[in-house]
Amino acid sequence: GSGGKYPTQMKWGRIINDSTIHFYEEEIGYPSQYGKGKKREVIDEIYHFRQFSSKPDSTNNFIK
Repeated sequence: GSGGKYPTQMKWGRIINDSTIHFYEEEIGYPSQYGKGKKREVIDEIYHFRQFSSKPDSTNNFIK
């Protein structure tokens, strides 16, 4: 059979600025062996990216 074990996902969005992206639509493709097609829906997800220079390791205070 064809298709994978896990669904695939595609998102459409708009870059707002150098640290923010807004996703407004997504499509989930289910594995073909389950007989399901693709599901497309409107979403509203905003991601804000921040600079982070420290490499996390056991000496950092935020890891317990």
